[in-house]
Amino acid sequence: MIKKITVLTLSLIISGCGLSVTQREAATRFASASTSVGDFSAKEFAAMRDVTIQMNTKDIALGGKAKINDLDGAFDVDDVAIRINAAIALSAYGDLLLALVDDRQSRDLRNATMQFEDSLRGVSGRTLSDADLDNLGALVYNIGGFFLEQQRAKALKQIVLRSKTDVDHLCDLLIQDFNPTGLNLLHAVDNTSKRLKVDADMALAAHKDNPKSKLFAIQAYRLADSQRTRVKKTGAQAIAVLTALKSANAELVNALENNSEFLVDTRLLGVKMKNLGLALKVFSGS
Repeated sequence: MIKKITVLTLSLIISGCGLSVTQREAATRFASASTSVGDFSAKEFAAMRDVTIQMNTKDIALGGKAKINDLDGAFDVDDVAIRINAAIALSAYGDLLLALVDDRQSRDLRNATMQFEDSLRGVSGRTLSDADLDNLGALVYNIGGFFLEQQRAKALKQIVLRSKTDVDHLCDLLIQDFNPTGLNLLHAVDNTSKRLKVDADMALAAHKDNPKSKLFAIQAYRLADSQRTRVKKTGAQAIAVLTALKSANAELVNALENNSEFLVDTRLLGVKMKNLGLALKVFSGS
């Protein structure tokens, strides 16, 4: 009888060391949204570069002001890679949290950890040092033996609490590049589309009696016009979602520290980004 009571007491103590239902739900919802937002951002930055090259190519063919030796404009490969890496870091962070909550196999958990560590190391302005990232990784790599749920819960809490500032920083970097009014990537797309519209207008006037040249100018104009719509649609929605994700990050920390209710409906954030991605395929022609 004493042995049964001891086992029951021990199991209750152990179960109390894991995540509560509220904490598990908060982590899962935030992680899913973080992954969706990061994946969308990475794909969108690559798409912005592709369409910028398309617009500049057409502008040159029209005799416009674009430069043959600068087709990608503000989208230099190295610069875009830095932006994409920040987006991947946000996505990898979400995947790591999901791996910890979902009780994935140790190999999947290690891969998710390495992806987050490697991508965050490439982000400028981060507060976590390489040693800090190594220590956070060790929390995951050392999970094993008995009481796995408790070890996962401990690792998740430490990772969320210590990564909070850098996750906010990732959101801020993406917000900056999705701002259509600043010196950033989306603004560069807008400027390129404006120039192409002007040059296409001029070409239409100059070749109004040449059907072939006129058709090419019309196609160029349509591309420029669609990208201006893309800029308006992307900027406002992406910034709203990323701002909400920052708020959700703060609430996740609070939920893990105080077991408080998670108020931001992150499920809608992920859905909004996925729907925005589908809508933008219309503008990219993909």
